[in-house]
Amino acid sequence: MVGDKVNLTGVVRTAAVVDGYAYNTTQVLLVLDAGPTLAKLYTTARWAYADDVTPGATITVTGTVKAHDSYRGDKQTVLSRVRRVTVET
Repeated sequence: MVGDKVNLTGVVRTAAVVDGYAYNTTQVLLVLDAGPTLAKLYTTARWAYADDVTPGATITVTGTVKAHDSYRGDKQTVLSRVRRVTVET
């Protein structure tokens, strides 16, 4: 439900720094493989730039459900305020 907090644990498959929207800024694209769930995070949070958030690391994140939506027929849940809880290498 919208407003609920959820936890997601998965293996980082992609961790890439990309150009941000504003001049001279960057953002991090993370793809987490959590079994039947594939999570894509696009964030400027400091934790995403950490040396231990690398492909192959298992991380747990928590976030608040912002909306339930669909994109090209695929169901998706939009999270806001995503935070890292743990990292295991």
